[in-house]
This record gives sequence, structure tokens and C-alpha cells, in this order.
Amino acid sequence: MAMEGTFGDLPPALNDVLATALRKTEEAKLLADDLLAVARMEGKVLTPKSEPISVMEALRDAGARARPRTALVKATITIEPGDDSTALADRAMVGTILDNLLNNALIYTDHAPTIRMRARRDAGQVAITVTDDGIGVTPADQPRIFERFARGTDRVSREKPGSGLGLYLSRGLAEQMSGSLKLEASQPGKGSTFVLRLPLPVS
Repeated sequence: MAMEGTFGDLPPALNDVLATALRKTEEAKLLADDLLAVARMEGKVLTPKSEPISVMEALRDAGARARPRTALVKATITIEPGDDSTALADRAMVGTILDNLLNNALIYTDHAPTIRMRARRDAGQVAITVTDDGIGVTPADQPRIFERFARGTDRVSREKPGSGLGLYLSRGLAEQMSGSLKLEASQPGKGSTFVLRLPLPVS
């Protein structure tokens, strides 16, 4: 309310303090949300639905949810032509995974990023790829990025906000849907490609 001018104009120094407090409060809320989601996943409280979902629709929805953040950092998100496949999965869980992958791509960069999403059929599954041109993952960090509270050890990664739970949660959700989430390729300074695999409906 104070920052919105309810109590009149604020001194610049106080406005800066309130802005920092607001940002830190939001970070704490996101951390609490992540911890709650992880606790529910590990406690087997989450029961994934197994229903046919349009993968292209899931990609479009994820891109729409990321639009405000995309505009803020002047990023570009492109859905490349691919298979308009139907996956057997939980729509909300797929959304959470895509949101985490896009959020990471928008955060872990030192420029206005370009992000590409694509869906295709591969080896009896639906493979969703999310590729960015961000800072990438160092070879030393790649084996541990899906671990709980894992954060990149390079300087740029350490300076970025985050709980280190997004990829851990996303992989767990993928596996609960009988799918998988892997880092297909990454090169420092060149970006990363993640692949989410989901089962096809039974014929």
C-alpha cells in the first residue's frame, strides 16, 4: 500500500527499502511454495491423473503464463512446428514442469534470452524439448542439477535467486506420471536443452 502511494509520496531511500523487503518476501513465498510441493510429492500425497492431454496446448498455455516475465526481460519464446501429439499425463503437473523449465531459462541468462519449445513422438513416447541460449550448466554441475537444493556453482548462477528445488520437483513429477526429465545437452555460455518424456495413450 505504501509503495502504491496510499500514504502519499515516499522518500526515495524508504521506497528502496520497501522494494527490497517486497522482493525478499516474494522470494520467501516462492521458497515456501516449493517446499510444500516437494513435501507433498515425497509424501506421495500427490496422485497424478492419467488422462489424454494435447501437448501443443500445454506448450501454448505455458508460454502464455510466462508472458509477463518474458516481456519484462525482453525474451522470446517460440513453439516450433512438431507433432500435435496426445500424451497420457496430468495436465497440472505437466504445467508445473514446463513453468519451472521456462522460469529457469528466463532467470539463468545474461542477456535477453531466446527459448524454443517443441513436441515430437520418439520411441513410443512424447518428447517435449525446451532449449535456451542462456548461461548453460557447467560439466561439473550437470550430474547434480536434479538433486534437492542443487544450485549452480559458477558465479552467475550463485547470483541468481532460486531455491534449487525446481528441477528436483519437476523430475519427481515426471516420474510419477511414468515419464522422465533429463538434461539432454548443455554448454556454458551457449545454453541448455531439457527433454520431458511422457507416455502415449494406450491404443
